[in-house]
Amino acid sequence: MVSTRLSLIVMLLASVNGQRNDDDMQPCEVVKASSSVVVLGSPVSASCSITENCPISIDPGLPLEWQLDGKTLPNNSVVNQTGRMSTVVIPNINSTKFILTCTVQTSPPQIVGGVLIRAGVLPSVPQNLHCQTNLTPSCTMLCSWDPGTDSHLPTMYSLHTYIRNSKKNYSYNVPPGQHHYTIPRSDFTLFFNMEIYVKAQNELGQTTSELIVVEPVSAAKFESPEILSIQPESKKYGFLKIEWSLSSHESWVRVVLNVQVQLKAVGSERTDEHIFEKRVRSSKFIEKSRLLNGTRYVGQMRVRYQQSPWSEWSASRSGVTLESAPTGRLHSWMKVSRDHTHKQVSVHLFWKPSKQFHANGQNVSYVVSRTRQPGERGQLCATAGRYCTFKVPAKVPKVYLSSVNAAGRSPPMDIRIYHNKDDTAIMEMTTEPYNDTSLIVRWSSLSPPSLLGFVVEWTPLLTTDLAYLQFQSTNKTQPSLIISGSIEPYKPYGISVYPRFKDGIGRPQTANDYSRQKAPSKVPNLRIERASQFDVELIWDEIPLAERNGKIQGYKVFYRKENGSLMLCKHGYKICLCPIIPDPANSSLKEWAADSLEEILPDFSSKGSSLVYLSHLSFLDLPTKIRKKKMMVAMFTNIALRSVLRSSGCVLRESSAVCSALSAAAQTCSTTVLSGPNVKCGSFAVKPPVRHYARAAKKSVTERKVTAEKELLISKVQRNENDRNSEEVRVAVLTARIRNFQDHLQIHPKDKANKRRMLMAIDKRKKVLRKLRLVRYDAFEKVCEQLGITYTILPECHRRITRRWLAKKAFCIKVFKEVQKQKAEEKMKMRQNKTTGDSTIANV
Repeated sequence: MVSTRLSLIVMLLASVNGQRNDDDMQPCEVVKASSSVVVLGSPVSASCSITENCPISIDPGLPLEWQLDGKTLPNNSVVNQTGRMSTVVIPNINSTKFILTCTVQTSPPQIVGGVLIRAGVLPSVPQNLHCQTNLTPSCTMLCSWDPGTDSHLPTMYSLHTYIRNSKKNYSYNVPPGQHHYTIPRSDFTLFFNMEIYVKAQNELGQTTSELIVVEPVSAAKFESPEILSIQPESKKYGFLKIEWSLSSHESWVRVVLNVQVQLKAVGSERTDEHIFEKRVRSSKFIEKSRLLNGTRYVGQMRVRYQQSPWSEWSASRSGVTLESAPTGRLHSWMKVSRDHTHKQVSVHLFWKPSKQFHANGQNVSYVVSRTRQPGERGQLCATAGRYCTFKVPAKVPKVYLSSVNAAGRSPPMDIRIYHNKDDTAIMEMTTEPYNDTSLIVRWSSLSPPSLLGFVVEWTPLLTTDLAYLQFQSTNKTQPSLIISGSIEPYKPYGISVYPRFKDGIGRPQTANDYSRQKAPSKVPNLRIERASQFDVELIWDEIPLAERNGKIQGYKVFYRKENGSLMLCKHGYKICLCPIIPDPANSSLKEWAADSLEEILPDFSSKGSSLVYLSHLSFLDLPTKIRKKKMMVAMFTNIALRSVLRSSGCVLRESSAVCSALSAAAQTCSTTVLSGPNVKCGSFAVKPPVRHYARAAKKSVTERKVTAEKELLISKVQRNENDRNSEEVRVAVLTARIRNFQDHLQIHPKDKANKRRMLMAIDKRKKVLRKLRLVRYDAFEKVCEQLGITYTILPECHRRITRRWLAKKAFCIKVFKEVQKQKAEEKMKMRQNKTTGDSTIANV
């Protein structure tokens, strides 16, 4: 039976695959279907007939049965049934591939024949046909398309092109599974239009995509171009010339291209960006005008031909426009203070550029002078920063501020010196966070006739450098201002509002605030100042300002008995040791053992109760020894806690009778913050302790300061650890010396000897920098950057043109020409004499 079944399967496969030979065994059946490939979802009919010469004996009375992929079809699908013939109709085909077999109902059933039927749909129309040309030396064109939905049948694609000018047709058969084809260079012309379409074909039919018309060069995506240089042109301000070229693979292209250029100013306070497009021939110059003077621009570019895709952006390259003298005004603000003699005033002058200000140069410095005409005689200070401190006589009404670069000096701007007044126009001032990087300041004010406006000043409290001070002027009708200049979260800022009058500056209103707050980064350092049998005096230091991260509102003091519940000490208010801020810390309790406390505490018995002092994120375990066992234990369990806040000078004596468990009473305790320099607690009033500091000699302090600054500057620029004599180190040493002289002259401006030494050091440093700039320019740039040195190149000296100079120049030119003429005549005579002598010798 097994051999019979195998032979039938072999004959079935042979009939399914259509492999018939005369030498093969004749099959016992003939199974025919309406079609071997049908549309998915359509009906299929098949017939099965058993031949007369079947070598296998089959009872004609047995019925025939149909199976679809091994599953028996119901009898209602069979429409015609006889002894040796059967016909079946399947109304709906939902499978893409199946085998329909005919079996005889024997025991076991015997397969007498079968047929393989595949189902699918027409191929989808190819979509999104597009082509892109490669302009490398091989120069090919790649066409690709979207095949669409799967047809469930093997689909073949073919690409067809037609060149209009040459009237040539090309067809390409695409390998199975690919949806793109590369057309060789021989089958298209760069500047001739081509008609391109794609055909998709399977056993059910074919579809054709939409026809597209492509010019090969217009479908090319160029490689990124290369910017060779960006240079200014002489005597043209705000002008740059861009030299560029295509990539080396595409250098043979000589057509007019669309070029898009992007220029962006860097290192400038003003944002200036230009994006423009031009049609130029490849490898030509591109010019751009109306740029900022003396500004470095970084440029990029990309190219395309007509409507072809843009290339990628090129690599960046920078260029600097020509410098010119600064223009525009500066906003200024000053703070004036008188000395004890009232003969001189000390002025802190601050300024910032306005919207109309143009530096027009790379290195800009500022000069403050007592006279309008520039000169060292009336010069008060010269700096590259935004502030200056100087002293002038109290009767001087104004000073002059001008900006200077390598190309020239701006017109001086007069700044009136406003003295302080006792009047104030500000009634109330409040600050609050606006967002994480800004604060909003509000104030209410009177409106006296002499009021001109207000000045809002803010500075970070973590630094004393005046360079970080910022200001903003407002008119007298504006009651608020949003400040956002370099505001950082979790850092304190001091904010002041000054009224400006016609004849001076009034008294300010000042406040400190944070743009955002969080829990402190550090806990107070808790210590025991004094301990006895009945009370303990605690002290702690203030948290450093840099680690507060917010406004400290108060402190809490916790304690507990040994193996007892945690206690909160209160007396009508809380005493807070862990800082309270709007975003309190979610901290855990940890142990903190202090060995030094054993010497301070009295010697109690180990059997008695011991106190546990809780600090923020810590425990302070106090070992105790009680001398008198019973009486002292009872007294020590009712011990009082004395707390001293060193910063506020507050001393508090409490008893255990007013202490309750933290779990029950912490939420009901009323809050009172201990603050101020002298606070009364109960019947005590204690002032802060006086701290004494040893004073070192002023000379030694100055020497140590200069040495430390010199070593710091040397470490920034030295070539290696042992480098102590290179040009970089010499510049660092001179810079430290110059800065020491500057600090000294700020206090003693009439010290001419040290001023002369400072000028000599400046000249010496300038010579070393000039040499370093010529020999090692990279080291020169590093030294200037690390040490904060502004190296200004002196402008060229131009001679004044006069009639005498022109006449002298014309005479010199005339003499030069006459000399050249005489030399030429002498050379001609020498040549003639030489030629005559040679001919004479030849004749002889």
